[in-house]
Amino acid sequence: VKIKKKIMSSLKTLMNMAALDVSLVEKNIDQCLEILEKEVSEIDDDDVAHLTTILNNSKSEKVFQIIAELAKKEQKNRVQLAKEDLMKMLVVSLIDSELKDTYQILRSLCNICADNDIGSQMFSKVGGVSVMYEKASKVLHSDDWDFIMFPACMCIQNIVSDSDLIKEEFLKAGYFTLLKQLLHKYETNEKNFKVTVSGISLLADSDLGIELLGCSGILEDIWKIIKNCGDNFKKIIMVELLNDLGKKENAIELLCKSGGVLTLMELVESHGAFQETDSTDDVFKEMVDLIVIMSGDESFITLLENEDLLNKFANWIKSCNKHVQISAGLMLGNYARSEDTCDCLIKMGIHVSLITEINQNLEKEDYEDRFQAFASCLRNLCIPVGCKQLLVKAGLADTAVELVKKTGLSVQFKALAILRLLVQNQNDLAVKLCNDGELLKKIKLLSDVTMVSSTPAEAQRLMAAIIKYANQEAPIRAALSYECIGSVNYLLSSDHMLMQNEGLIALIMIVANVNNCVELIKKAGSIERLMKIIKQDDVQPQTLFNSLTLIQATASLNGGKDLLEEFEVYKVLDSLKNHSEQIINNKVNETLTVISR
Repeated sequence: VKIKKKIMSSLKTLMNMAALDVSLVEKNIDQCLEILEKEVSEIDDDDVAHLTTILNNSKSEKVFQIIAELAKKEQKNRVQLAKEDLMKMLVVSLIDSELKDTYQILRSLCNICADNDIGSQMFSKVGGVSVMYEKASKVLHSDDWDFIMFPACMCIQNIVSDSDLIKEEFLKAGYFTLLKQLLHKYETNEKNFKVTVSGISLLADSDLGIELLGCSGILEDIWKIIKNCGDNFKKIIMVELLNDLGKKENAIELLCKSGGVLTLMELVESHGAFQETDSTDDVFKEMVDLIVIMSGDESFITLLENEDLLNKFANWIKSCNKHVQISAGLMLGNYARSEDTCDCLIKMGIHVSLITEINQNLEKEDYEDRFQAFASCLRNLCIPVGCKQLLVKAGLADTAVELVKKTGLSVQFKALAILRLLVQNQNDLAVKLCNDGELLKKIKLLSDVTMVSSTPAEAQRLMAAIIKYANQEAPIRAALSYECIGSVNYLLSSDHMLMQNEGLIALIMIVANVNNCVELIKKAGSIERLMKIIKQDDVQPQTLFNSLTLIQATASLNGGKDLLEEFEVYKVLDSLKNHSEQIINNKVNETLTVISR
């Protein structure tokens, strides 16, 4: 500690002397630099005043270097050095500085503003943004100045990283215009190219940044560079930038409209990894992933109105490359989000390709990710009413059943959803599923899973849908023989009104179709759950209506009224008599009449 204090004391003395006597500047500055190589400690206001005086007398490279070194290692020094007079002097010195001085000035500003909001704000206050722009524009085409590019970009990064307002100032000053020129100038300079792309990424990290980036023409240039670039490292840098942009919703459209989809598709298909089973090439994977990101935008869907282009992507389903196959499923799933696009995919037979690919590889354990992607697309195809029967005829229901039986939770979740959507208004399919004991056992098992919430909820909803659309005693009894009423009961305890109503309707179907089921629903606790729903303060009218219908259906069973009275049904109904909805009041009176007979 004593040695450290002695060293810094010597430094302070030398700085003081240099500030008092101009003739001592050069001699003392050299000694100061030697001391700074050994130790850097905290400085105070007097030291900053001495440095400012020295700068007034001698704007030499070594003076700027001292400031840079003082700010480099001590956070408190950065705050001290961010005084207005000193910062203004640094910025003004930048205007007409020679090459070697410019380098040290940039280092000084870069170090002062590192993790220092005060420094960044002061840089802005003294006009640093416009001065730096003018300086960069002035020396842009001089190759001698290339080596200051790195500290300049690092300086800007430190200045704008924690301030959206200063970032906006840089954007409005026209820095994208500079970066566009630098992008081309440094295509063959790896270090400067990297910091240029980094600068683009940094300034594009805002709504204004994305807007101005779209107007700058930079994206179009990047696609051209990627297409013609043989340097893998540079491709990675640019694709990473584009992937980061793809995470911003308002930037995806720009990526599509700037020519990205066709460029990436061409690059992916011409890449050697396209023909490899499981490529580890990072650039290839990043490019494929970027197409998936872009496929979520409306402008991508508009592009796929070209059937030749859509067919090309559809053929990726049959690729030997795992990553490409997964991406194909995800892209087509993003496309299949409207009735028209679903109709288009089915007319082209893409659903058949997906089903075939699944069926041919059902026994392969390494296909889980592909199954999940394919099933995501097929699930979306099941939503339009007009597609359901066509998909059933193509064998999708059978394929989904096999996926439920043979795969893991993530794929089972998709397969359960496919079956739930397909079974709607399909009595024959519902009856068939009711008679598949292995499937029913699996649904019951999945309904009871506790480690995740999505898969059991989907299993419960499927069971309710099967019972609803089977709507016959024999198949419903078959389902109940596998204790599937438990799956339905779970829905009554859901926080979601839709799922509660699905459960209620399934129970209504059970009670309406299966004679002598009072003991079954009593043992399962169905009425107990029903009463909890009715007693909720915020229960919705539709849910109440279905609940009252279930009470009426239960009352019609032999022993049903006795079961209802165990749960004080009259008291519960009396509490609903003055409901705000007239339809519920009418339903309550109707229910009281039924159970009083």
